[in-house]
This record gives sequence, structure tokens and C-alpha cells, in this order.
Amino acid sequence: HGNTNTCTFTVTINDAQPPVLTCPTNMNLVADAGQCSRSNVTFSVTANDNCGSATVISVPPSGSTFPVGVTTVTNIAFDTHGNTNTCTFTVTINDTQPPVLTCPTNMNLVADAGQCSRSNVTFSVTANDNCGSVSVISVPPSGSTFPVGVTMVTNIAFDNHGNTNTCTFTVTILSNGATLAATGPTNQSVCPGSTVVLSTVASGNGPFAYQWYKGGGPLLGETASTLTLTNVGSDDAATYSVIIVGQCASVTNSAVLALYASASATGPNNQTNCPGTTAVFSTSAAGTGPFSFQWLKNGTNISGATSSSLTLSSVSSNDVAIYAVIATGHCGSITNSATLTLYANTAATPLTSALRNPGGSVTFSTTASGTGPFTYSWTFNGNVISGATSSTLTLNNLSSTNAGTYTVQVTGHCNSASQSATLSINAPPTVTILNPTNGSVFLTPASFDVIADARANPNRPNSLITNVSFFLFTTNFLGQTNMAPYFVPLTNLAPGTYTFSATATDDLGLTGVSSNVTVTVISNVPLTVITAMHFDPQNGLFEETVRVGNPSAVTNSIQVLVTGLTTNMTLFNATGTNNGVPYVQSFPVAPGATVDLVLQYYVHNSSATPNPTLTARLVTPPSGGGVTFVGTPQHINRGKFLANKSFLVEFASVTNKTYYVQISTDFVNWFTVQPSITGNGTFIQFVDSGQPGTPGPPMQSADRFYRVISVP
Repeated sequence: HGNTNTCTFTVTINDAQPPVLTCPTNMNLVADAGQCSRSNVTFSVTANDNCGSATVISVPPSGSTFPVGVTTVTNIAFDTHGNTNTCTFTVTINDTQPPVLTCPTNMNLVADAGQCSRSNVTFSVTANDNCGSVSVISVPPSGSTFPVGVTMVTNIAFDNHGNTNTCTFTVTILSNGATLAATGPTNQSVCPGSTVVLSTVASGNGPFAYQWYKGGGPLLGETASTLTLTNVGSDDAATYSVIIVGQCASVTNSAVLALYASASATGPNNQTNCPGTTAVFSTSAAGTGPFSFQWLKNGTNISGATSSSLTLSSVSSNDVAIYAVIATGHCGSITNSATLTLYANTAATPLTSALRNPGGSVTFSTTASGTGPFTYSWTFNGNVISGATSSTLTLNNLSSTNAGTYTVQVTGHCNSASQSATLSINAPPTVTILNPTNGSVFLTPASFDVIADARANPNRPNSLITNVSFFLFTTNFLGQTNMAPYFVPLTNLAPGTYTFSATATDDLGLTGVSSNVTVTVISNVPLTVITAMHFDPQNGLFEETVRVGNPSAVTNSIQVLVTGLTTNMTLFNATGTNNGVPYVQSFPVAPGATVDLVLQYYVHNSSATPNPTLTARLVTPPSGGGVTFVGTPQHINRGKFLANKSFLVEFASVTNKTYYVQISTDFVNWFTVQPSITGNGTFIQFVDSGQPGTPGPPMQSADRFYRVISVP
């Protein structure tokens, strides 16, 4: 059906909250200069409201002029709904300016007639203030009676706020006819600590009164004609005045008290010197002179040492002391002291000379003393060793090139010191095998001594050989001997080649090794046929020549034994037989030497050629020079060299007579050839082919003489 109806009502919201108002803190300010107020005092009051803006009214408003004193500022805030709020604060304006006080100028008046004073002395002192009235008090007040002399008038102004100001002036009343004079005090200059007496003598109309002043200020209690100052110091140096007041007058006299400066001095300073240098002590005096000086050593005056400096030349330990100087000026003396000490000269302990083996090492060392720090420099034979800058020097793997003089120079604070030592490099001992000689040949079973000669370094005094060791094939130790003769015996060596060496050791353990000596031990004496078996028609004999050698280390004769001959064959020139075996024997043969022997064979009723077996052996040479035969000389038919370089001697013989051929090289000593020759009634030919019949081939002698003798 669409029917409606309407009704209304109102809702009213009221703002009942006052604005929030904030006042500043109370303010304290100073009045403007020359004013009793403070202009343009500004402040800020803030307000805010819950519902719109707020208006603030301040009474008095910001920017107003505030008088001296306390003013309350009331502040009211209004919002748009009629709500208000109030806050207050105070503004205090303080008067801190003193009154302006004006004194008259100093006054000079004459005493009343017949009086020592002037009555009813008037004066005007004015004062004004920036803020209110001022009260003035004068002492003595205007209108007072002033005595002859100078009177100080003190004036004080007070304002309403407790500020004050002061000014003074003097009133001088001059005597009217009375006289006054005074002498003294006089200027004085004294030393600090002295007693000073300042005095004045007054004359004229008395009685007299006195007042002493120092630098314009009165000295309390000093009202006599003298002023005594004791133990004066710098604070006492000033101008001193005395006012003398007589019957009707006064006079002021002044004097200056000056102080001489007390003696003072700087220096001397402690010194530390190197021995032998110059030490200079000095002082500089201050104060009032003139000055005199006296130097002392350990409290005793040094004669003639009266200047401001003291020089000590070439100082030594005797100069180490305390040195003092007394400096005397106008006002006293002062004594200053200093100590002289010495650095110690640099010294170094000696180096020890050394003897070392090659390949060894050595260390030279020194210890420095004195005053450091120390530096070190080493030289070798005068040449600097690079990098050798410590107190020790070590050398390794020494060789002969290191032998020489080593010097260390130690440099300290004051000087340098050097020490030297000698390094000697030992030379190895020498050793030589004397027996057997290299290449010697021995017959088995060989027995001999291996003998060595060992010698220590001849350039080192008292050097010794401590032992000699013998070796076979370098490594097989044969034995050792500790004293000369140095040898080791060997026996029954089998055939073979043997190499010997010897090592000698000296007293420092250094060794020397000999050259190798190689020997051969053989089974038989070597024998070589050098001329084959042949028939010699000259003598009707078969001959062959053999070469045999003496392989031993001693002189021997050599026998060649002949076997294998048939019964119709004989060894024609046999020297003898051994167990029925014929042999030829050489003359003595030196060790290692060889000899050629001619073997002659007689073949009976046959043309067969002998084919013997030859064996050589060594035998001891016969002692003595053989048998000397004396007989009848026989005529030699002829003598000649044969083609084979043998020599033929031919002589006539008598059947069954015995003949000997003799040989000489000087016609004095004759050698008898063995065996004898038996005559056969024909010419007999003797052929000298050398050994075994004669000592050697004829060609070996520059001269060889022959003779033939017959014996009964």
C-alpha cells in the first residue's frame, strides 16, 4: 500500500574541553644600559585545541618593555566554543649597573692662621643612577677639619638595588709659616738575603710623625724614622717612600731598593771520553759580576785552573774524577760538579795459530773487551775476507791455499785492536819402498823383506812418523811397524806377480802412500840360448852361448847344469860337477843383471851334435879371489880376435905339462883362468869367449892382457 510516516530529533555534541596552553619558563634578564627597564622582551606561548584553532592573549604582550623588578605575564587561550585556559610566568628585570660617581679633583689648601689644620673644608661629590635615587657617603665628610698634610677622602655611592661605586681624592693642607725638611732615605743596591736599613732625618717644627710606603702602598706599623728589611729578595725590590709630618707640614722622600743578581752557573756537564782524547769542562756564570773561578778535582784545588773552562789533554784512568768549579760573583758563589769517566779501550784476546791436515777445518776466535759496540773484520794475508764480520772465522775443507796469516781487527767505541795467527797446512808424509825394487824377479820359494823409507813433513818441526803399514795389492794388509827401519818380512812366496805399497801415517794422522812396486816370483832362473849349438873348427868343439840372469835382490853366481849328454860327449869347459852333473858357473852377477856363458862340448869319435838339457840355478859366489899360481912364463905364439869377437891365444906345449892362462887389465893383478890346460906336444889354442872361463867377453875391456905360465 506504500504508506509512509516521518519523525525527526536532534543530537547535539558539545565541546567542553579547554585549549591546551603552554607558557615559557620564568625569565631573568638584565636592564638595558642606562635604563631602568628592558625593551623588546619577546616570548612564545603556544596553544592547541581538540576542535579547531585557539586564540592566545598575553598581558603584557611579547615585545613589550618590562621595568626593573618582577612582572607577571598572564596568558589566556580561547577556542571557538568558548572554552578558555590560563597560564602565567614571570619576567624579572635585574638592575646590575653601579651608580655613576664623580669625585672632585685633589684639593690643596692652606691651614687656618695659627693652626695646623683647615676647618670647614667643603667639597661636592655627585652621583646618578640609571634606576632611581643614589646615596653618597664621604669619609671624612664635607665640612670636616683637615690637618696639615695629605688626607685621602673616600667616597661610596649606593643605589636602590645594592649596586655601589667608589672614588677617592686627596685634600692637602699646607702649613701656614711652619717649616719641615728631611734627608734620606738613599737608594741602595744589595745582594739577595741582605738586611737593608732605610732611614730619614727630619728637621724643622716638630714633633714628627712618619709613615713608610712601598710602591705607593702604606706599610702597616712602619711609623719610625727607619725601615729595616731582612733577608731581602726579589719581592723587596721597589721604591720606598716616607712621609714625615711635622707641626704644620709634611714632606715625602723616596729611595729605590735594587737587588744585585745572585751568582748562578750552568755546567759543567758529565763527560765520558776515550783514553787519550781531550776533555773540556766549561761553566757559564750568570748574575752580577765580576766573576772568578776555581776548579777542583775530587775536592782539591787544581793549581792555575781559574778560568771558566778546564781542559784535560790525553786523558787516562788517572783523570777519572769529580771535577767541580766554584764560580764567585758579586753576590755569593755557586759550586757545580761533573764527573769524568772513561770508555774502555778496545782489546782482543790473541788468536791461536793452528796446524791442520788438508780437508780439515779450523776456527779462529777472539773475545773483545772494552766499550762497544764492536765490529769485526778478518783478513787473509792482508786481504779482506768478504762477509767475515763476526768474532769467529771458520774455514772448512782446508787445502794448501788456505795456509797463511789470518788477522782480525776489532773496532770498538774508542779504537781498534788487531790479533793475528798463522794457519799451517800439514803436508802428507812421503814413503818409498826401497826393497824390493820395481820389476825385481825372485825365485820361488822367495823370501825377502819389504823395506820402506818414510819421512814426515820436513817443513814442520818435530813432525813424526807414527807407523808404516804394508799392503799387497793395495788392500791386503801385510803388517805395520811403528819405528824405523820400516819393513815387513815375507817368506816362501809362490810363483806369481806381487804388487806392494806402503802407507805412512804422521803424528797428526795424515797419511802418504808410496808408489806401487811390482815383483815377479818365478820357478827357475831364466835361461835363453842366444847362439845355437854349432861346431867350431878352430878348436874342434861344439859351442853354444846362453844368457842367464840374476833375478834375486843380491849378487849371486849362476850355474848352468848340463844333462842329457851321451857317453861320448863331455862338457869341455865345465867349472865343476854337482852330484856328477857337470856345470859351468859364472862370475858374480849383480841383482837384475845378465851374463852370457859359452858352453863347449867335446864329442869323441862321432859327428853327432850334442843336444843337452840346460838348467840354471843361483849359487853363492865363491869367497876370495881364487888361486894365484906362480910358474914359468911361456912364449905366446900368436893372439888374434876371431870373427865371433872372442880372442885366440896360441902357444907351444910339452906333453903332460900343466899350463895356466892368466888375464890382467893393469899388468899388476892377474886372473887365472880355470881349468888348467895339459900339454900334448903341439900348439894349443886357448879361446877367450868370456864367461864361464873368464870374467867377461874380451870386447868389454878397454885393455886385456894375456900370459901363459907352466907349473911343475
